[in-house]
Amino acid sequence: MWISPKYQRSDFPEILEAGHMILIFEDRTLGWQIDIAAKCCDLEEGAFASLHIIMSYFEMIAQYERGENSNFRLAEFFERGILSVFPQLREMENYEDIVRNLQNSRNGLYHSGMTREKVLLTDDTDSPISNDQSRRVILINPKLLISAVQDHFVRYITRLKSLNDSDQSLTRFVQRFREEFPKINMLAELAHNDLSLDQCSTIPKGVSIMKHVTASGVPQRKSL
Repeated sequence: MWISPKYQRSDFPEILEAGHMILIFEDRTLGWQIDIAAKCCDLEEGAFASLHIIMSYFEMIAQYERGENSNFRLAEFFERGILSVFPQLREMENYEDIVRNLQNSRNGLYHSGMTREKVLLTDDTDSPISNDQSRRVILINPKLLISAVQDHFVRYITRLKSLNDSDQSLTRFVQRFREEFPKINMLAELAHNDLSLDQCSTIPKGVSIMKHVTASGVPQRKSL
């Protein structure tokens, strides 16, 4: 089973070391998110689609940097992620309003298919995020935003690869990765052994996942 664009689960030992986790995480995030967002942005009408993909990065990366799940603290982790990528936002006037409007734009994209009020997309700025005070709107340059996210992620991965096992940043990353990876192990076992969900031995507790593809090809959801 493919667990990233380049790697199958069988490419790694059953017990993953930190280096394996970093490789998988790097390949999944670049190959299935950031690079795809960049390709969408190059399309003539691809700006909104690229934002649909890239705006989930901020909450996600904050979870790995903190080593925690963002459950019930979505706004907090979104802000942490935004400020990790764009620390200069703290220097902008009314930065809290800017972060709030950015979060609203993410929520609008995910729930309504469009950014909400006070956020406009443009390719006519030299900054990924800018505050147009005359019009009282936030301007997002999707291409520059994606480029900034890519640079941030590459720096994060490069730093993780340079750390020893006792470093707190690496410990937090490993902790968060271990919370997510049982789902990948479960799917790999299902695919490799042609099992139903009830026969799978690697199901993480409390996870709501797709049961298995039935004869009709329609997946059934089951909460555990």
